Amino acid sequence: MAAVPVKRSYLWFVVAGVTGLIFIADLLTPRGVGEWILYIVPMGFTFWTRGRRSPLILAAVITILLAIGLILSPQGVPLPLAAVNRVVVLIAVWGIALAVMRSWNAEALLRDIHQRIMLATEATGVAIWEWNLTTNQVHWDRQMFAIYGIEPTPDGMVDYGVWSSAVLPDDLPRQEEILRETVARRGRSVREFRIRRPDGSVRIIQAVEVVRTDSAGAPQWVIGTNQDITERRRGEEELRRSEARHQSLLAGLPELVFLIDRDLRYRDYHASQPEQLYVAPDQFLGRRIDEVLPQPVAQVAGAAVASVFESRTPRTFQFELPLPSGSRQFEAVVVPMDQDRVTTVVRDITQRRTLENQLRQAQKMEAVGELTGGIAHDFNNILTIIGSNAELISARLSADSAVAEYLADLRSAVRRGADMIAQLLKFSRRGMLERRPMNPSAVIRDFSGMLRRLLPETVSLEIEAATDDTVLIDPGAVQQVIVNLCTNARDAMPEGGVLRIACRTAWLDEGYHATHPWVRPGPYVCIDVEDAGAGMDQETQLRVFEPFFTTKPVGTGTGLGMAMVYGIMKEHEGMVQVYSEKGRGTTVKLYFPVVSAAAVAEARRHTDPGRIRGGNETILVVEDDAAIRRAARRALEGKGYTVVEAGDGEEALNIFRRDGRNISLIVSDLVMPKLGGRQLADALREMGSTVPLLFTSGYSADSTYRAAELPPGVAFLHKPWTLTDLFDKVREMLDQRIT
Repeated sequence: MAAVPVKRSYLWFVVAGVTGLIFIADLLTPRGVGEWILYIVPMGFTFWTRGRRSPLILAAVITILLAIGLILSPQGVPLPLAAVNRVVVLIAVWGIALAVMRSWNAEALLRDIHQRIMLATEATGVAIWEWNLTTNQVHWDRQMFAIYGIEPTPDGMVDYGVWSSAVLPDDLPRQEEILRETVARRGRSVREFRIRRPDGSVRIIQAVEVVRTDSAGAPQWVIGTNQDITERRRGEEELRRSEARHQSLLAGLPELVFLIDRDLRYRDYHASQPEQLYVAPDQFLGRRIDEVLPQPVAQVAGAAVASVFESRTPRTFQFELPLPSGSRQFEAVVVPMDQDRVTTVVRDITQRRTLENQLRQAQKMEAVGELTGGIAHDFNNILTIIGSNAELISARLSADSAVAEYLADLRSAVRRGADMIAQLLKFSRRGMLERRPMNPSAVIRDFSGMLRRLLPETVSLEIEAATDDTVLIDPGAVQQVIVNLCTNARDAMPEGGVLRIACRTAWLDEGYHATHPWVRPGPYVCIDVEDAGAGMDQETQLRVFEPFFTTKPVGTGTGLGMAMVYGIMKEHEGMVQVYSEKGRGTTVKLYFPVVSAAAVAEARRHTDPGRIRGGNETILVVEDDAAIRRAARRALEGKGYTVVEAGDGEEALNIFRRDGRNISLIVSDLVMPKLGGRQLADALREMGSTVPLLFTSGYSADSTYRAAELPPGVAFLHKPWTLTDLFDKVREMLDQRIT
């Protein structure tokens, strides 16, 4: 570094010059040993004490005493002028020695300070430079050369161009402008710029400079520092990217995240949706848990946080909070972050709990369904025995017989029982639709008594069913749809009201088809179910057919009712529409396509078993229930068929191996001991048999075969079957085999 001149130094040079002239003149005169001592003593004391004040005072006193002793010695008294001259010379010599010593001390101190500064700048990576505005010379320290990757010059002097050529061209104009402004206002500036080092690497430099002026206030020096902050900026950029990644990750999380200290105070939080918070941030940040949460929840949360601080292991707990939208259930996971903080992640598990409850309810319903399906299967077997034997007896009696009326009532009871069993099978998810031509008005009227028992006294039921059109429906499924809708209407009117069910004919034309392409134009029977309840908003209507979606309180609804309505209507090739407004009730419209008169006539042509022709083929009847087996044998033998009986699948296989060439059709129950109907079919196929099979069961085909999966030569007849059903299906399969 260049030395800075000090005015006080000039005085020492003047004194030293004058004293030196006197000292030379005095040396030209003869001297004794005593006089030489006067010169040597002050100079020696001065150098020996290194300019320290206390020893110098002692040296001065000794010198003066020696001088006085020499002047007043007995050898003679010198002239006064000579005596004064010697005293002046002695004082001058002592002063010169003192000045030289102090100068040496100052230079040593400056060298020490400079060395310390150099070490400090190297340790901190801060480089120092000076720019003499008068001479336009620039001085760099060693650290400056190291930062710029340049070999140091012997005296540390560089040209201005060394710096300007290293700065990137995009940054240089602005940096030069800042320097000019700093010099002009004689101030201080802090700036950043980029340089390219000789090895091609680009570094980011932070520069700080200050302007020093002369006594007149004119800029004389610019003294500044440079520091390579490339790694710092990279670290800051990486930190920003890391924070951005963390924020993006947190933004996608539905959970709430809280930072809690040892005093159980909230220090920070994250919430992708602020409305999820129990209270506003300014009401919980900096406050304790027990000052924010209800006391029972605060106790559990505080204990969990304290446990994590003590054990340094995660802890999970659950709690419930009352919110304006209703009570919600939460799960919190507390994990240690550092010695003084923990992170708590809170997630809303209300929907999960609801789904878990729905799953448990569905499992219960499935268990009930399994039990119901088993009971229905056995009851169908009983109805089959009763119904088939009633028909056989009726066929042997004359039409005017008094017993015929009793048999008609018996057969009617069997049909009603079969409908009930069909509903039970649908409930157990083992039934499939069995559509037949029916007047929906009659179905509703027959069902009205049960509907009235379903509704409380505060709900008035009004039914208007006057249409005479016929549709293909499964009456049990339609009744299930209406029950679901009436149940929803009842729940929507807790204070009571009017529930209206109307059955009418509607025509959906081409215009309606244009806006509803999935609807075929033509006549429909429309069943309206209208309530005066609370109604639904648009958002709820859009989700009304979603499985497990419900607006009812937790535990009071499965969310499957409307989904079931939609599925049943689709299987009927019909349509369901919902109309509702908040506070104005809800109307659900069910549309069933009207069938033509020819289709109705064709369906009813097969209702008289006497019109169905018989045959002389041999039929193997496989049934574990002996009564059903006997009823089937009597009925088929009455139509001219030869019947061979088997009590299970194994017996049937033995019969078929012995006399299979004469068997034209196998009528088999699906569920039997030893060997079931499906296993019997597989065994026959392995034997290469092509004999058609007609399966019967108290379950539907859906429990073993889906309708679309029935292999060729296999058909299904649901129990309890009537003689018409049995004769029609047997003749159909035999005729197909002949064809």
